[in-house]
Amino acid sequence: MLAAWLLAGPAEPGEFEDLRAQAHFDRGAKLWKAGDYEGADAEMAAAAAIETRPVLRYAQGQIARELGDCERALEYYQEFLETTEPNTRAREEVLMNMARCQATMPVAPEPTAPTPKPITEPPPDQPPPDQRSPRVDRAAVGLLAAGSVVTAAGIGLGIAAGLDFRSADEAALLDDFDRHRRQSRIELGMGIAAGSVGVALLVAGIVRWVRHPPGRPLDARARPLGPLRF
Repeated sequence: MLAAWLLAGPAEPGEFEDLRAQAHFDRGAKLWKAGDYEGADAEMAAAAAIETRPVLRYAQGQIARELGDCERALEYYQEFLETTEPNTRAREEVLMNMARCQATMPVAPEPTAPTPKPITEPPPDQPPPDQRSPRVDRAAVGLLAAGSVVTAAGIGLGIAAGLDFRSADEAALLDDFDRHRRQSRIELGMGIAAGSVGVALLVAGIVRWVRHPPGRPLDARARPLGPLRF
């Protein structure tokens, strides 16, 4: 994988025909590992001015994406795709990075029609307030609380899956890449399952709350359902 070429340090011997380009690339890789993306960008540009290679275009695209310049990163990724064989693992990685960049680029908002002014109507006659303390359906409250907790857990697992996915993208070694990707898939699956259960609990709690609002006797039967009630 090309990410390993870049993060592991110097390029393979003979990767560049010109030793000056090789030296600039090696310095850029070290600066990348040290977190100096601007310095790495300058070194890769110096190498590209001497000699252009697919691994160099990939490196420039990764660095530009880290610098937040997705427009320039997409140009480098496109040049890489034009100079590599189809159906390779590196091309799949580049296509995913391009999709990430395109998702973060701003989109011009579509013109919206003016919002019509709402028609105000006189409030209906309100019944006299019940002076008694309202009764609360504890089962509905329990369902809503449990649904909120389980849904939050599902969201947390989804966030963790996203972080592992990003860690895989930035991994220096292929083993780390596979480990993070595998962990991301597991967390995503658990998050979806937890989120589904949480949403089901929330829906059940809302339905019960609507059918048994505070102040309404819990044994009251909904009409026209008769004896069928939740």
